[in-house]
Order: sequence, then C-alpha cells, then structure tokens
Amino acid sequence: MSNLRLINDTDLVDGVTTFSATDVFNADFDIYKITINNLSHNSGSPAQISYRFINSAGSIVTSSQYDSATLQMKSDASFSEIRNVNQTDSELMGYADLSPEASGFVIYVFNPTNTSAYTFFISQSATAVSAVVYPHKSIGVLTELSSITGFQIIASSNTLDSGNMKIYGLRVDS
Repeated sequence: MSNLRLINDTDLVDGVTTFSATDVFNADFDIYKITINNLSHNSGSPAQISYRFINSAGSIVTSSQYDSATLQMKSDASFSEIRNVNQTDSELMGYADLSPEASGFVIYVFNPTNTSAYTFFISQSATAVSAVVYPHKSIGVLTELSSITGFQIIASSNTLDSGNMKIYGLRVDS
C-alpha cells in the first residue's frame, strides 16, 4: 500500500492570477506533497510563481514571516541564489510561461497544522522559456505558530490558463 494518499485533484481555473486550495491540510498527516503540472499562462512574459499559506480561520497569511532561499539553475547562465527574509509570501518558486512551454512543481509542506512548530516547505520546479530551462530548488519557513489548512498560488503577472494540482498526505506507518 502506498504511503501517499491522494487528498485533492484539481484543474486550475482559466484566467486567474491566484488560486487557493483551502481545507486540504489537517491533523491526519504531518507531511504533504503537492504537484502542479502543465502550469502556463496565455500572454506576455513569464509569470513568477510564489505561494502563501491559509490559516484555519480561512485567512491568507500575509504577515512578513516567510523566509526562503532559492537556487535558480538556468541552462544558459550561471546559477544564482535568491534569499529572502520577512516577506509576505514565499517569493520565487518558479515561473509559468506561455503554453505549450508549461511548468511543473513539486512542493513538500511539513507540520502545517501543528501550532507548536513552524510550517516548513521545500519545492522544486522546472520551466522552459524560449528553449531555456529554468529549474529552481527552494526551501523556506513560515515563522508563525498557527494552524495552516491551505495555500494560495500567486502569479506575479498575467493570468494562468491551465494546470493541474494534486495534493497528497504522506502516511507514516508504525
């Protein structure tokens, strides 16, 4: 039996700059895996993708308590590091570009509902932009002790026009 349990499978809505997944984290799991496939938008330059968490009251956490670090590994340039402290979102998680050059993301979220521990996350993504590959690896933490039950994907510009998101809980067998 698989240790990953599918919790949610959603196609992203066309024409939005943000997408929220509410009430997907609960006390049943301490670790969650989120996959986002074929994320793209319909016009303009690549959209920078970031995310925020949603607390148990249903409010988007926008306090300046997100710390993150990202390694950007462009195929046509030197690698670069991006470090952010006390931000209102996860900052850069990757890019979404024009279809058919879509993006893929894998995000792990740790201890989201535990009010005695910070919520940590790691992610990796890959995007092709005009034949240049943009892989990213990110780590981060929300330094707020609250019960997190969901998250929001944010596009910095343009509107998203396609994508599929799956959320899994990682079961721990004793």
